[in-house]
Amino acid sequence: MAWNFSSDRPIYRQIVEQLERMILAGKYSSGTQFPTVRELAAEASVNPNTCLLYTSPSPRDTERSR
Repeated sequence: MAWNFSSDRPIYRQIVEQLERMILAGKYSSGTQFPTVRELAAEASVNPNTCLLYTSPSPRDTERSR
């Protein structure tokens, strides 16, 4: 899968959005394990610390879902 990031949004947010699209497309069904932070970082060619942010929801994400 090609990871193409734009400069208009933070990369970690784009990673979350891409994972959401993958879930909706059926790549990750119920019970399927997500890639580890290191695996995802290698696949997306980003620093693992950037991928850590996808595992830690932002307080703003909680506010948006209310």
